[in-house]
Amino acid sequence: IVKKVVINDNGGTKGAADFAFDVAGPSASSDVSFEADGQNDLTVNAGTYNVTENVAAGYSTTYSADCANAVVVNGGSKTCTITNDDVAGTLIVKKTVINDNGGTMKATDFKFKLDGGAAVAFVQDGGNTLAGKNTLSVAADRHAEGEDALPSAGHTTTYSNCADVSVANGATQTCEITND
Repeated sequence: IVKKVVINDNGGTKGAADFAFDVAGPSASSDVSFEADGQNDLTVNAGTYNVTENVAAGYSTTYSADCANAVVVNGGSKTCTITNDDVAGTLIVKKTVINDNGGTMKATDFKFKLDGGAAVAFVQDGGNTLAGKNTLSVAADRHAEGEDALPSAGHTTTYSNCADVSVANGATQTCEITND
């Protein structure tokens, strides 16, 4: 018995039938699609079996003990459970401050909002006080970042890849906000 458990807690949309597996042993099978209910009952000859799954982008995979070196005797049964959990995406929000006209602001003086939520202060990126970088774990979806109200008049704001940013499971996107 090969069972599939899919956990979509980070915006993933796959179901059991979106995954396939291979069985190595005396009754080998390859590219077997999971049933919609997540359970495949296979009739096999007695022997030792290994079950593996094709890689699913954006999902981590774990196997139960009976997926590797499972010894099936005549009339016996083993159950292999493969669990796939969607992996959160990563959104990097960068800040660059340009003080070429007498400004004194630094990156940590600014805040941004993700999807209209609460304002988040920038974290300084390394030793450069004019650079900020926040790395966020986000659900797979479309996201928008925007600067919170400027802490000081006199800075213009430009955005690069910050509106309607599509972040897939396990993928990384970067938004850059520049204040001059």
